[in-house]
Amino acid sequence: MGLVARSVPVDEPDDAVDGLVRDLLANNPDSLAAYKDLYRKALERPLGDGLSYEATTTYQIPDTAERVSGFGP
Repeated sequence: MGLVARSVPVDEPDDAVDGLVRDLLANNPDSLAAYKDLYRKALERPLGDGLSYEATTTYQIPDTAERVSGFGP
């Protein structure tokens, strides 16, 4: 079921949260907005409709080419 994605020692939660926030903020805000939109739509629809929405929806994210250039040969 995947209820726990990460655990930290009891005296280090603030550091863990700060690190997670830094990682999130390092992403393009347009990418984060697109992900949030896809997530919301997935919650509102049956699986097939959500997957169709994801497959047919495009977002204007300026640095996409730069980001994906780091993947592959």
